[in-house]
Amino acid sequence: MKSIKPAVPFIPYAAVVLGMFWLQNAWAAVLAFHASMAIILLIEKPSIPVFTLIRSNSLAMLVGLIILCGFSGVILYLVWPVLGAPKDLSVKLAALGLSSTSWPLFIGYFVLINPWLEEYFWRGYLGSLAKGLAQIDFIFAGYHLLVIYDKISWGWLLPAFAALIFGGWLWRQVTRDSQGLLVSSLSHMAADFSILTAVYLITMKG
Repeated sequence: MKSIKPAVPFIPYAAVVLGMFWLQNAWAAVLAFHASMAIILLIEKPSIPVFTLIRSNSLAMLVGLIILCGFSGVILYLVWPVLGAPKDLSVKLAALGLSSTSWPLFIGYFVLINPWLEEYFWRGYLGSLAKGLAQIDFIFAGYHLLVIYDKISWGWLLPAFAALIFGGWLWRQVTRDSQGLLVSSLSHMAADFSILTAVYLITMKG
């Protein structure tokens, strides 16, 4: 069977568009996003062992990056007043299925599932050993813009894109240097938890 790998990086984009713009539901978007990656991995059957997700040769790198990424949400919370978010953001998010009651469940699901699946997909299956920026760093960062484009002012989209590119690059480097996906997965989990919790607290406050 001919590999679908050349088209693979863009399939998750279609899943996000389906959920966010057609169905207009955050749950549909994230479930379609995760399903698309899982189906691709089942079809392609990467040679990377699944146990790579729990492998690391550096405890210091693991702890350090978890702490660093865990501050992402703190930084977001502090700079939020200048990001130009719409005043009715909580209403917009509620319309997407993220009400005050569903937020905690969404955070729990996302934090427990997303980091492992994304790291195996983006840094494992689609990973690159390049020390400089690679195309996959830009592709990884790009789909996030589909989610946040109307949540912050347009002037902040480029800095956000740059930060996401840096995140993709950094997780590739630690994957290579630690010889496993544990560091990137757990630090990705810390970032997801802190950022989503910050947004939850901000929207519930405002």
